[in-house]
Amino acid sequence: MIFPNIPMTFVSRRSVRSAALRLSAVVETNPFLMLIKPAIYGSVSEERVRLPYSFPLLGNSSKPYYYGRFIERAEGAELVGQFTVCSLSKILIRIWFGLVVLVTILTSTILFSELIRRGISGVIDDDAWLGPTVCTAFLVFGLFLVRGGWWLSRGDIARISTVIDEALGTTSQEMTPPE
Repeated sequence: MIFPNIPMTFVSRRSVRSAALRLSAVVETNPFLMLIKPAIYGSVSEERVRLPYSFPLLGNSSKPYYYGRFIERAEGAELVGQFTVCSLSKILIRIWFGLVVLVTILTSTILFSELIRRGISGVIDDDAWLGPTVCTAFLVFGLFLVRGGWWLSRGDIARISTVIDEALGTTSQEMTPPE
């Protein structure tokens, strides 16, 4: 799987409204502050929570975001969601991989048709192998960018979870994803 999805639930004894207000109080909403100090910024409402961790002057499109929503339970509020890559990044990376796979298929088709046309023992230019080789390198590079970016942000999930736990007075519960 290219994009990690880590389900996480936070259970609080507070009401949904109180939990959302407490969480929004510790989350930075001013995007310009992320240029000055490390912080968790984003948006918090009773219906939707979106929280990334930001480090000043360091961009990472593969960093984990927490996407979730509050659910009212008899014992209090429950924040249910998952850590995953930003939706826009997922779309752009999928377009990248789709185009690279398409070009790889096209260049490989051209190479194999040339092999068939000239026969297996026929002489083929060294440049004919360049297309599929470069495209495969682009695929590996793209995978490295996504997984490497997630690895560089390996402490972000713990930071975001700690802030949510402290704000809601909860303990986080990592859920095992359904198979």
